Amino acid sequence: YFLVAHPTKVSNPGAFAILVFGLLSVLLNYMADYQKEKFKVSGGECSLWGRKAKFIPVEYKTHEGKTKKSKLLISGCWGLSRHMNYVFELMLALSWSLPALGYGFFPFFYFG
Repeated sequence: YFLVAHPTKVSNPGAFAILVFGLLSVLLNYMADYQKEKFKVSGGECSLWGRKAKFIPVEYKTHEGKTKKSKLLISGCWGLSRHMNYVFELMLALSWSLPALGYGFFPFFYFG
């Protein structure tokens, strides 16, 4: 509710740029989630960014001591960062704070 009590100091073109940045963040987040879901559903037999998906086969033990096998995706967004979707979510959180530019650091605590 910060901006209700403090009108924005951002210009109209600046506000439009923030809107585009926020929408881009949402779209990129959905793209990363879609890639992961596509990989899981296909059992790793899919194409990401026009190439066959790459993965690392892994084994781990549950807290009950059972050994499980899985595949660690290393293509597409997931080849750039282990949790690229979190990067996009942080970008979105930043876009929610950017309209309060000019009011110091307080409005950016949500992002931090």
